[in-house]
Amino acid sequence: MKKSNIFLLSIVAIFFIMNIVIQLHLKDAISKIEDTSIVLNYDNFNKLNVGTGWYLNIVNGEKTTITINEDSLKNLFSINENILTFDDAERNNGRIRVDITNPAITHLNVSGSSYIKYNINFIDTIYITQTGESSVRIQSIQNDDENNLEAEEEIGVINYASLDLSGKSDIKVYNNVNNLTGMLKDSSRLMFTEQVFFTNFNSSKKSRIQSW
Repeated sequence: MKKSNIFLLSIVAIFFIMNIVIQLHLKDAISKIEDTSIVLNYDNFNKLNVGTGWYLNIVNGEKTTITINEDSLKNLFSINENILTFDDAERNNGRIRVDITNPAITHLNVSGSSYIKYNINFIDTIYITQTGESSVRIQSIQNDDENNLEAEEEIGVINYASLDLSGKSDIKVYNNVNNLTGMLKDSSRLMFTEQVFFTNFNSSKKSRIQSW
């Protein structure tokens, strides 16, 4: 065999081995991240006060759980009666993610740079207050069935929603809203994709309402 062919085969073999090593390290890293998840069980709450620096992924479900990946995060939030409060938590590497399952959160008070994604198929009433550059996204619970990926996503329904947005905050609504009231102040924004019926809704000159 020519030396050039031997050299080429050696390069290919080295590349193949390196690829396997990288994949093994990646799987190990992902496994360690999953192993650090801490699931906390709480009594039901229906109100959230969220300071700056958080990314909350909320899913409507029967049990109430809070999932974090660092035990020290428990010092940054607390529950008083039916109110879950997250203190300010600025970090250089971005927002801190927390996953929440709860039967029905009806009040959101969000400030600073925090982002909330609320996954729910139906809610009768919800009150949302946002300040700073906070962002909220409301959508139906997404289809995670790998065997039925072609199933149509259900469009969620909000019977009544009251908004009070100020600063540069924004909210995106991907559910139908039967009755929307409230106020957009300053440069806040409301974006929606489905049917929304406005009742006694006001907006400032700098605010924006978009539909697409």
